[in-house]
Amino acid sequence: MANNPTDEQILATISGTDASTRTHLMTYVIRNTLAGKGFKGLKTDFVRRRLMAMERAGIVERVPSCYATQICWQRVTPPASQEVLAVLWEWTDGEFAGSRYWGCHSVGGDGRIQQWQEIGARPLGAAVVAVTEGKGLHLLTTTLAAQEGGDA
Repeated sequence: MANNPTDEQILATISGTDASTRTHLMTYVIRNTLAGKGFKGLKTDFVRRRLMAMERAGIVERVPSCYATQICWQRVTPPASQEVLAVLWEWTDGEFAGSRYWGCHSVGGDGRIQQWQEIGARPLGAAVVAVTEGKGLHLLTTTLAAQEGGDA
C-alpha cells in the first residue's frame, strides 16, 4: 500500500464509512486508524496538513474539543435543499391568451397543476430544480437591477 492515504481515504475515516462510528475525530485518531489499515509510517503532521487543505476547500471543519492543542475534525454538512417543479405555462384563451409565465409547484403535486389546466393554462415544459438555502441570492439583486433599468 502507498505510504500516504488519499483525501478520500481520510474522509472515509471521518465519515465513519470504514467501520468507525464516530464522525468527530482528533487528528491523531484519524492517523492511527489509517496506520492500522496499512499506512505504516504515516505521520500525524501529513494528516493534519491534508485536513487543513480540505478545511480551506470547505470539505471538513474543526469542531470544539476539550483539549487545548488537539484538533477535532468533522465533515462539513451541505446546506439543506428542496426540490421544486418549475413549469412554463401558457394561457390558451381569454385576454391573456398566448402569455407565458413560470410557476413553481411541489414535486409531490400541490393541486394547482390540475386547477390551472382547468382554467385555460397549458404546460409547455417542466423541470425539477433543487433550491438550496443561502445559494443563488445574488441572482435576485441582478434581476431587480435589470428590471429597474440598471446594470445587471
